Amino acid sequence: MPGSYRQREIEQRLALALRSSGMGTWSWDLRTNVLSWDDVMRALFGHGDARLVRTVDDCVLYIHPDDAETLRARLERSIASGEDYAQEFRAVWPAGTVRTLAARGALYRDDSGRPARMIGVCWDVSEQKAAQEALRTSEERYRGLIESQQDLVFRFDLEERVTFANDAYCARFGLTRAEILGNGLTHLHPDDRQATTAAVLTLLAPPHQGMLENRVRTPDGWRWISWSGCAIKDPAGRVVEIQCVGRDVTERHVAEEELRASLEALQLREERLRLLGQRLVRVRDDERRRLGLDLHDGVCQDLVGIAMLVGSLRQRLPSTEPEMAKTFGHVERYLQGVGDHLRDLAHELRPMLLDDLGLEGSLRALADGSVAGTARLLVEFTTPIARLDEDVELAVYRIAQEALGNALRHAAATTITVTLGVDDTVWLTVHDDGRGFDPADRGRGHSLGLASIGERALAVGGTLEVVSSPGAGTAVRFTCPRRRAEAPQPAAVVGSWGRR
Repeated sequence: MPGSYRQREIEQRLALALRSSGMGTWSWDLRTNVLSWDDVMRALFGHGDARLVRTVDDCVLYIHPDDAETLRARLERSIASGEDYAQEFRAVWPAGTVRTLAARGALYRDDSGRPARMIGVCWDVSEQKAAQEALRTSEERYRGLIESQQDLVFRFDLEERVTFANDAYCARFGLTRAEILGNGLTHLHPDDRQATTAAVLTLLAPPHQGMLENRVRTPDGWRWISWSGCAIKDPAGRVVEIQCVGRDVTERHVAEEELRASLEALQLREERLRLLGQRLVRVRDDERRRLGLDLHDGVCQDLVGIAMLVGSLRQRLPSTEPEMAKTFGHVERYLQGVGDHLRDLAHELRPMLLDDLGLEGSLRALADGSVAGTARLLVEFTTPIARLDEDVELAVYRIAQEALGNALRHAAATTITVTLGVDDTVWLTVHDDGRGFDPADRGRGHSLGLASIGERALAVGGTLEVVSSPGAGTAVRFTCPRRRAEAPQPAAVVGSWGRR
């Protein structure tokens, strides 16, 4: 009894130690082909029911197909030779999870020397295998990086003494490894040394990684190198070295500098073009203003005078000349009509309403004066409209006038909406739901008008976009800088206004 109690105690301690270590135990009766697992074994294979695995064949069903035959062959070899069984394999859990397991076993024979039983242990080595694979991958990457002929790899200590340099680094600077090791970083451009030292200091703190570009002196002259740096620590976690991997990016820097110069030249040409367009628009507007004044104060007044003379002559005719009086009446009305037409033309050459009413009132008057037919005209203001620079107000008015006129003449639209808003940017949209057109078709009759308002947009530093397609309506969008920081006028009211 004491011996049996002692044996059970030893077995219990062994079972406790195995469970604590995560090891499962198994026993395979070779005579009956019955396989016995403990609870840990079932957990290692993702099973909670012992009835799922009763034989080795049942067990193999849960082994990864690529490992099953190898496992069988290893078991057969152990049985035939009597040597201990040792194998790693992948187990596929019922839910599809794959784990890597390691198994060890020993063969026992019966009294006649025939293989009777194999017992062993099994444990999960998935994390260990993953760590080994990660280490192997890291070593391969590092080895490939070091052996690369394109990358410059070197290390230096905290006193900036070079402790390692690969062949590419030596070749780039035209020096032997003996001439480089133990020496300082003497090849840096003087203008880049301060920035380089600051970048190295940042590597001493987490995350201990960084990027830097500087100029170095080589047999080919000064070259730009892009460096990727990281800190190397000792087992105590102290930074002891800095490793840098670099590539020559001189051609990229040259291309960037050429691109920068080209962009500056392009911006200069664009500014000159804008100023030229602004000047042309201003000259054209000045000429319109002059012509408008000449028509209004000159030709229109002359026509009024002529009409008055004709009326005076008509009144002087004797009553015996009724036909002649009728003719003079026709001439008088015709002259008045021509005068009214020229007066309207003079106002169109220079919209005087802008001076008095500003953009809000002028756009409303523009919509009121447009012959809409069956189209519905809407003018919407999404913000209070303050007074703007004269050239900006005139550009907005002319663009709205041209876009609205095109929509009325060509779109056959049912609704035309003019929307204006002013914040840091002035933006105007004229949208119709008409037949639309192809903006690339320059053969249309209103292409000259679009070109004209495009020039106006350019002159005030703005952009003009025409979005249209056949059958989908047209939207003309204009934006430009506000160019005046006045507070909104109290009288302006946000809302919409329209008419039929």
